[in-house]
Amino acid sequence: MNDAFEQIALDLSRQYSIGYLPANFVADGRLHKIKVVLNNPGDRSGDVIVRNRQGYYALAKFPAR
Repeated sequence: MNDAFEQIALDLSRQYSIGYLPANFVADGRLHKIKVVLNNPGDRSGDVIVRNRQGYYALAKFPAR
């Protein structure tokens, strides 16, 4: 069990987040699909895992921050 927690801690220490704001945002309430790809992974492609949402809902109002 400790190995699993160590792997989770290692994964979390190597992650980062990106933001996305579409240039042509339309608040239509629909699901808009997105695709995230890694450009030029080189010889590290086996070391990199991209995890992302499949899309987002374009709500009429942004949630309060």
